[in-house]
Amino acid sequence: MNDFLHFLTQLFDKIPATFWGVVIGSLFTLAGVYFTNRAGDRRLRIQLQNDRELKNREREMTFRKDTYAAAAEAISVSMSALSKLSDLSFSLKEVSAMYLDKSPVLAKVNLVAGEATIRALAKFGTEFTGAFFRLTQQRLALNFLQEQIAVKAALLRGFEKTRDAMIELMQHHNIEGVQDTRRFEAIQKNYEFEVDRITTTNQELQGMIDELSAKQIPFARECFTESARVNQLTVPLLIAARTELELPISTEQYAEILNQTRSEQERQLDEFTRNIAALSAAPPTP
Repeated sequence: MNDFLHFLTQLFDKIPATFWGVVIGSLFTLAGVYFTNRAGDRRLRIQLQNDRELKNREREMTFRKDTYAAAAEAISVSMSALSKLSDLSFSLKEVSAMYLDKSPVLAKVNLVAGEATIRALAKFGTEFTGAFFRLTQQRLALNFLQEQIAVKAALLRGFEKTRDAMIELMQHHNIEGVQDTRRFEAIQKNYEFEVDRITTTNQELQGMIDELSAKQIPFARECFTESARVNQLTVPLLIAARTELELPISTEQYAEILNQTRSEQERQLDEFTRNIAALSAAPPTP
């Protein structure tokens, strides 16, 4: 064993110093390459991780933007449903379908929204539903009156048709020259009876129409008031959503815009109400 060690010592002594310099330099070079590759791998892993996180965030933001855009449209349609309640040409079924068809879109917001947005949306939904139910109750009374008007108008058309038939019978009686006084008097009495019924029904119908008109204008104003009140709740909802989407917004300016819009709408509604009242008070044209 000692001989072997002595042999190795003599062998190492025979190796030139320049060779050891090359060996040590190579070792330093290999070590540098190793550590450089290791640092590069670390940087690459970090970059790949950042890229994955960035792409995931981009996908999340894209889905969130699409969801919020659809929700904003659904809210706009829902708000218009409150206004359309005052238009009796739209049935309650049609008005209800306007926002019921959009309600699943609002439900999707809960999948991506933060706590502030969810709270604001829940507050809006609660107030909107309450306003819709309250206005629907008032609308039902107007619908009932509208149905009574339709029934009364159908009766009036039937009476007028019978009256016209009596007139035709009297004309035929005169043309034929038949001297049947009792028959003619019976036809004339039926004619006079129908005329009286037509006059009475006409008065009742006009009274019902006037009553409907008198109730419809305050109801339209109530619909506008409720719509404006509920619309104010979209301010915190919009602010919360834009904050999540990292879109800047000024709360004060947006609220000011809404107030200006509401004031202008109130002015137009007041003007419309005055014009309708003036037309109603004007004497009929002969």
